[in-house]
Amino acid sequence: MNKEEILAMSRQENKNIDLVDKEIEIKSIATAGRVMTAVCIVLHIAVFLITGTKNSGFFDIAAIYNAVLFTMKGIKLNDRNKLITGIIWSILAVGLTVEYFYRLITTAGIL
Repeated sequence: MNKEEILAMSRQENKNIDLVDKEIEIKSIATAGRVMTAVCIVLHIAVFLITGTKNSGFFDIAAIYNAVLFTMKGIKLNDRNKLITGIIWSILAVGLTVEYFYRLITTAGIL
């Protein structure tokens, strides 16, 4: 087998998907998730330090992202640890969402 035959078989096997492009996309998504989480945490801390009030909205976004990410990885890769991590992030995300809406409703004077 020569190089061209191997590449042709690989393309056929991978349905003409560019594996380098796919790998870059996966790494980009992972990096974007980490950066988004870090920015949300920094904004959450900044709001607390500047105003003295808690605003879980920023951290809630990061928690939801990580909940979906780890849950999907756990299911797709059949990885129990990632699934448990996803469930923990999901519980945190639900709690933060409930807290966020509770604070929103009480400060708006609806309740």
